[in-house]
Amino acid sequence: MTQQNKRMILVGMAVLLLAGGAFYYYVIFDLQQTNQELSDDIDFENRRQTALSDSLENQEAEEDINVDTLRDRLPRSLNEDGAIRLLNDASGSTSTTIETINFVQDDRVSANEWFSDVSSEEMIDVLSMELSGSTGSRQLFQQFINRIEQDARLAQLNSVRLQQNDGNYTFQVTLTIFAYQFEEE
Repeated sequence: MTQQNKRMILVGMAVLLLAGGAFYYYVIFDLQQTNQELSDDIDFENRRQTALSDSLENQEAEEDINVDTLRDRLPRSLNEDGAIRLLNDASGSTSTTIETINFVQDDRVSANEWFSDVSSEEMIDVLSMELSGSTGSRQLFQQFINRIEQDARLAQLNSVRLQQNDGNYTFQVTLTIFAYQFEEE
């Protein structure tokens, strides 16, 4: 083998090595990056689908309490749709889940006991209850509370406790609803 043939072989090998490197960088490396991105997208979609499936299973597992069930749980002296409708509308419009409702006190009191600016001996029904549940964010919980406070039915919040648990918020609320009879109901 001659010196010139050796050089040609070395130059040819160098050109092949450079061509192979360029081919790897521009074709194979790009395909590997695209493959990795698609793999990451598939992993993300699988995690998303698993989370949605879990969420759907949790929603199906929760008991749906209908109005008749709540009406049966109301004390007899305050058997009205307004209290139930108030809680149902507030929770439904804010994606808040009420998990338990405990009726604490059912009473009839004079308006003077609750309202200092009223000079009347009119008796009104008062229903105190404790709620617990969950919501997705502080803003949704604030909207839930606002819906209760802004309802035509007078409701007084006695205590509110909100705790964050794993990105979700749980709450306990004690409130008193005054049972006025409105003409539109």
